[in-house]
Amino acid sequence: MKTPVTVVVSMRNSASTILETLKSLVKQEYPIQKIIVIDNVSTDRSVRLVEVFAKKTKQIPIKIIQHRVNICVGGSFNEGAKLASSSFVVFMHSDSMFPTTKELTLLVKPF
Repeated sequence: MKTPVTVVVSMRNSASTILETLKSLVKQEYPIQKIIVIDNVSTDRSVRLVEVFAKKTKQIPIKIIQHRVNICVGGSFNEGAKLASSSFVVFMHSDSMFPTTKELTLLVKPF
């Protein structure tokens, strides 16, 4: 049995890329327990896009956390790791995408 992963996505003003990032995650063959998006004071419509996508996507829970102060990428990843409940945590930027459906499988294969 495969151990599900938590994916933590750091985001700031990523309206042009965040949906493709989330779509590439939802398509993964490897099980994802949840996706945590940490927003660092976005001033565009990034947060709204994630909220709408999360409501439409039922197979994987997507949680968004909004900050009033930019805690930067490292702070976002640290916070996401604390909120993760799975044994494995994968960190991504909001402009990253997985090109195939097997990327998470390849990432956790050594473990």
